[in-house]
Amino acid sequence: MIARALVALLCTLGCAACAQQDTVATFVGSSTDGASEGVGGGDLGDLGPLPDGVDPQSRLAYCRGKGPPVLVGDGSGATDVCSGKIAQQVFGHGLCACASVASNFDVRVDAFDSALGPYDPNAPLPGGAVAINDKLDLTGTTRIGGDLVVAGAQGVVAGASLFVGGALLDAGPLGTASSNVVVQGDARVGGNVELATLAVGGTLTVAPGQSVKVGGVEPSGLARAAVNVAARCGCGASQLVDVGGIVAAHAQSNHNADIALDAKRLADFKSDTTVDLPCGRFYLSAIQGSGARLTLRISGRVALFVGGNVTLDRDLDVELATPDAELDLFVSGTINAGGDVRLGDEAQPSRARLYIGGGGSFNVAGNATFVGNIYAPSVDAALSGGIEVYGALFVRRITTSGPVTIHYDHKVARASRDCIE
Repeated sequence: MIARALVALLCTLGCAACAQQDTVATFVGSSTDGASEGVGGGDLGDLGPLPDGVDPQSRLAYCRGKGPPVLVGDGSGATDVCSGKIAQQVFGHGLCACASVASNFDVRVDAFDSALGPYDPNAPLPGGAVAINDKLDLTGTTRIGGDLVVAGAQGVVAGASLFVGGALLDAGPLGTASSNVVVQGDARVGGNVELATLAVGGTLTVAPGQSVKVGGVEPSGLARAAVNVAARCGCGASQLVDVGGIVAAHAQSNHNADIALDAKRLADFKSDTTVDLPCGRFYLSAIQGSGARLTLRISGRVALFVGGNVTLDRDLDVELATPDAELDLFVSGTINAGGDVRLGDEAQPSRARLYIGGGGSFNVAGNATFVGNIYAPSVDAALSGGIEVYGALFVRRITTSGPVTIHYDHKVARASRDCIE
């Protein structure tokens, strides 16, 4: 079902150091011919200085390292890079949209820090910023724990009520006449302001020549100055992560041979399948399942690259099998799942990072919970049910007719600190 596409899109895992003894890739249950299948691999030995003559791109060298996975160059002149640096670059907001966000229901974005413990609904941390490069169109009650930055000339349609826990930067108008708005920091608005009530903890600045009406009158203490708002989401051609290039580079530079993993192993499976992936960088040409569940069990610092689409008509489950397990999943195409999807750990969403190179539209009809940090700058998401996200979303456009809740994990903004390249 296309309705499950975004479920798959929005749920992944993270990354970590390798254990001294790695679980090898094992296919549990039925393979396509009904037989149980296992593949080779084994103990990498004691961790220590890399022996002379060992290829630094080898699995042996890779698994003696720690921190987020290190990716090889993308084939266009880029050098090796730690995936933690990519994550820190693109997941600075709870929600980033290259185009517009429209919601006719309630929206809430708050934050926690998984380094301090799991999300506590009774004590969320400050933060959970939202950045929209075009228009923000709201109808219901919206509460944003951090800054709200809207760079489009059409500005913000505020809905019934809007609370901003940080600063408001709005390139266009702010309204409507029935809206109640609270901004705890400064508010800078480039267009007309028309609201029922407005409370600003800092300074309200409106561009010269723009009208300001709050409850029908202009408020006192208003500052006038030019308001320029730069787009915060990196959506330009030179700013986008080259997901396709990264995947293409790993079509040959991978550790498949070390665990006897065939790149086409999951290209057409028809029986329930479990894959245990140890520490390493692995490549699959595509993931295509018919009438079968797929479980990916991650036990080390893993990067998985998929050259085509991920298409399943039943459940997709990705598990972090060990406390130090993390996964970066790069998909050149799109992800579609027709069954239930459960990926990652709500207490540690910073360890979950999914990068989608393909575009198109994704629809979710029912209520869903997503875990992970999802980068899909070419995807338009249509959500007719409610969603709760533990992590971050970076998409092209979102249209919702159900409640949206995002719990941003501050730890992902520090992902590069663990990089040891």
